[in-house]
Amino acid sequence: SGNPGTGKTTVAGLMGAIFRALGVLADGHLVATDRAGLVAPYIGQTAAKTTAAFRSALDGVLFIDEAHTLARGGEGDCGREAIDQMVGDMGMPQNRNRISVIVAGYPTEMGRFIDANPGLETRFRRVITFEDYTPEQMVLILEKYGLDHDMDLPPRRAGRAGGAAGAGPCQACPGVRRCARCPPPGRG
Repeated sequence: SGNPGTGKTTVAGLMGAIFRALGVLADGHLVATDRAGLVAPYIGQTAAKTTAAFRSALDGVLFIDEAHTLARGGEGDCGREAIDQMVGDMGMPQNRNRISVIVAGYPTEMGRFIDANPGLETRFRRVITFEDYTPEQMVLILEKYGLDHDMDLPPRRAGRAGGAAGAGPCQACPGVRRCARCPPPGRG
């Protein structure tokens, strides 16, 4: 769980690659969807749409962003139908060990999603909370992006997050061409 922009989708894709490398999943591809990708406009059509999304992710990762929105409606809401179908699809013997389903949403609302069907709690046992980035972390991300893409970024102003980005390979951070946190070589 976590707020938008905290890296949940990126990590879901990385999990697919990790699971493939470990031999847990045959392919490890990522199928990212949300309520619109699972819920049809009419009752009775949602189950087929949910199963189609589920099948497209077999041997990989099905990532459902903002999954909590599936549990928002009342009893007749098609989101509940999607949840029930997903629980059924996950429980089928032929699907076991062929898919990793990752659900994401706002921390306060994901508890309601898990409570929407008794089968969800047993299928989603681990919760990873993605904290919001601090301003310092955002600056470091921007600097790394700029350096990785050979962009010249202006130096940081005094009193703002950190100092100026260094030039040349960083001695303290292996694998980093130029580190935004460490002083340039010779300026220790």
